Amino acid sequence: MQRHIARQAAGLARRAAALSEGGWAATAQQPATPAAARTTWQQRQQRQQQQHRGFASAQAEPVASSSSSGGGDSGLTVSDAAVQRLKELAGESSEPVVLRVTVEGGGCSGFQYEFAIEEGGGSLAKTDRLFERDGVRVVCDDISLEFLKGAIVDFESDLMRSAFVIAANPNAASSCGCGSSFVAK
Repeated sequence: MQRHIARQAAGLARRAAALSEGGWAATAQQPATPAAARTTWQQRQQRQQQQHRGFASAQAEPVASSSSSGGGDSGLTVSDAAVQRLKELAGESSEPVVLRVTVEGGGCSGFQYEFAIEEGGGSLAKTDRLFERDGVRVVCDDISLEFLKGAIVDFESDLMRSAFVIAANPNAASSCGCGSSFVAK
């Protein structure tokens, strides 16, 4: 647990330093993408948008913020599937559960999404934003929220894996095939 917290703190420090220097996205050089790969990526993005147009989701309401910097009007949207899975996890636990969503440097595209279930309601830091929908809670720190504004927190279950995912992130210029890492705009 302490190792996880130390890793998160180090990641936050790196992101804060990068943002104060103009942001990673502004300074990182992106490799040229072959036309065929770009077309494949565009087709994948169109499929994802079409799939997510019909699924039910609702904007999660910010219920508390320890920070006055705020996240603007856009926050996180939590899908019905994510709400249902969080309720299932809460039913299995004797304590309330919170889904913590963070963005860390790394992955094959530069940034990666990380999800952690915290029991006991989770402890909020000064930079955390708490969102609630239908009785479930999602926490995101202010720096990660800059990369996630307007994104959808979803839960997908298929033959390969069952996991929380970020779908339709408007702040991602592209994402890798596994869907867990992305290039920021």
